[in-house]
Amino acid sequence: MAARRPLLFGFACALVASASGCAPETVTVGGEAAALRERFVATPGRPVLLITIDTLRADALGSYGSSVATPVLDGLAARGVRFPDAVAHSVLTFPSHASMFTGDDPSRHGVHDNDRHRLPDSANTWAERLKAAGYETAGFVGAFPLDSVFGIAQGFDTYDDYYGSSASGIQLEERLAEDVVASAMTWLDGREGSWFAWVHVYDPHAPYTPPAPYDTLYPDAGYAGEVAYVDATLAPLLELAAERDAIVIATSDHGEALGERGEATHGVFAYQSTIQVPLIMAGLEGIDPGLVVNERVRHIDLLPTVLEAVGLEPGTMQGQSLNDVIAGATRPESVSYFEALHPYLDWGWAPLRGIHAGSLKYIELPLPELYDLDSPERETRNLVDTRNVDLARMAALLGDHMAAAPSQDTATEESAEALRRLRALGYAGNAAPTQRSAADFGPDDDPKRLIHIEGRVQEAVVAMDARDHRSAVTVLESVISERPSMARAYTLLARALEESVGPGPAAIALERGMEAGAVTPHLLNRLAFYYSLTGEFEKGIAAAEEVLRDQPDDVDTLAVLATIYARVGREPESEQLLLRVVELDPTFARPHGNLGTLYLQLGRQAEAAEAFQTALDFDPNLVEAHTGLGVMAANAESYEIAVMHWSQVLRQQPNAPFALYNLGIVLSQSLGRPADALPLIERYVQIRPNDQGARALLQDLRRQVQ
Repeated sequence: MAARRPLLFGFACALVASASGCAPETVTVGGEAAALRERFVATPGRPVLLITIDTLRADALGSYGSSVATPVLDGLAARGVRFPDAVAHSVLTFPSHASMFTGDDPSRHGVHDNDRHRLPDSANTWAERLKAAGYETAGFVGAFPLDSVFGIAQGFDTYDDYYGSSASGIQLEERLAEDVVASAMTWLDGREGSWFAWVHVYDPHAPYTPPAPYDTLYPDAGYAGEVAYVDATLAPLLELAAERDAIVIATSDHGEALGERGEATHGVFAYQSTIQVPLIMAGLEGIDPGLVVNERVRHIDLLPTVLEAVGLEPGTMQGQSLNDVIAGATRPESVSYFEALHPYLDWGWAPLRGIHAGSLKYIELPLPELYDLDSPERETRNLVDTRNVDLARMAALLGDHMAAAPSQDTATEESAEALRRLRALGYAGNAAPTQRSAADFGPDDDPKRLIHIEGRVQEAVVAMDARDHRSAVTVLESVISERPSMARAYTLLARALEESVGPGPAAIALERGMEAGAVTPHLLNRLAFYYSLTGEFEKGIAAAEEVLRDQPDDVDTLAVLATIYARVGREPESEQLLLRVVELDPTFARPHGNLGTLYLQLGRQAEAAEAFQTALDFDPNLVEAHTGLGVMAANAESYEIAVMHWSQVLRQQPNAPFALYNLGIVLSQSLGRPADALPLIERYVQIRPNDQGARALLQDLRRQVQ
């Protein structure tokens, strides 16, 4: 793996499974279906290991034709079954896993996005079914979209989503694959009998930052380095599974566009680069190693396949067991529904839904698309103008599929904690102001005509993470000028302005969004927050109350309104709201800190100290708590403790005026350290040049230090 080789992605080996050098020696399904079926034996109680690798393209593995070194998963394919034509039903993490776990596609389970749904308790998941059959169950996940708050953890005895808070700026919380695998190995150590373990690793997901030495193996392709890293990381897990004679399923939730059709990552389109996934199964009884099954298979087929393999009845679900096609049977026509609805739900673009049937693929959009995946052109030639009969048939198939769905949105809303954590990452709450039917959209709403906007938004996000706010503002202004109804552009612009200029310009940016009709709960929430900082309290109260009329338990907005109430002398109402917030979301640190500040203002010292400490238990870096504890320590003449807390504030917010000034005062007047105080007061005066008392103090400190 040390040799540096160019990255090669292509579907050649996926289409011609026996191509020389592309894959392990294989056995192609032929006329021995009956014999293979006779050899299939269900083995009740067999351990089951499911591995899902986030954002892994099918053609990123060596066994699928890539030049990336993936010997571990290629070895799994050599001893198991490989499916070159496996497809997902969504291009997002949570909906895709919901399909795998229920055996139903999104039209039935109702999870369409990462940031607005919860898998309903009525779902009968993979873990629940195996647990009912006597299995011990455990899940180990690598990133927040699969957090237990979304309902995906039902049925698991152990659910390890302790990835911490590693997010930077607007990136999602995640942990390295090696940490996920290590946690799973600890759980599996010495475990005998029947168990089901699910291991989800997130690393191929953007941003592509593989650890050493994989960052140098493919120096111009970080994605390839992450794929190679994940492959090597899975080695001990697969070795253990082989020792325990477990059934192993390895797949991904979706692929990655890598710039194809103008899409940098995934989530907008549903071309094969993001819908086609690798799928490898090993440990099935009676199957020759190295088998390649060219029949199209689906994520929803995994659950019934495994249930049948361990002797359980699958029951009613959309998916079908793959044991017949593994044995050589051919289905009359493989039909698979897919969707990419995030741009519709969050940005107000046209909804994207589609269907595979046989070799044809139909994408329903204002500018519809029809492809023949068996033709040499695959997805490079749109056939809508030349194959009208096929177009009508495929459109009717999709219409029938949607008509048979019980609901297009059966999932419940997120918990207060989930929504708050997503919003903190800039990942939720920008839902399009109104939801329209597909017929209400025109060609200008088609994602194909808008993909450049998504690219510019991502450019702005990268600039903000790099603290290049000027570039972010320029890019976002261009987005707004072209798509003035896109709420996410306004909320990102406001955040960039807040961090670079201040809350006043941020509020003005959101007011522009209001005038353009881009009114969402998140935009109103942020507007109320900025009004609380600019002193426009009545406006802030009005904006917050508008959110709470429809979402009375929105913890972010309750917390903002409580802050405003405290500042306008409505302390009892502020306390009532903050207590409601910590009841709804006990781990939300800031409301505990705000309670401490309120109690401190009211002279309730013991309650203030308890609230501040509770806040630090959940967030050791919370500025409000360190600020308040510093004040309490200084009042008690525990000046070194006050210095410790206020210094921590400045590590988080280097230009926090309150901390700069008070730390300077304590250092100079109480601890006799004017030289340490001088740079702090200098910075404070730069921020507050009109503070005459501080300017006089600065002159006095300069005289003392000379």
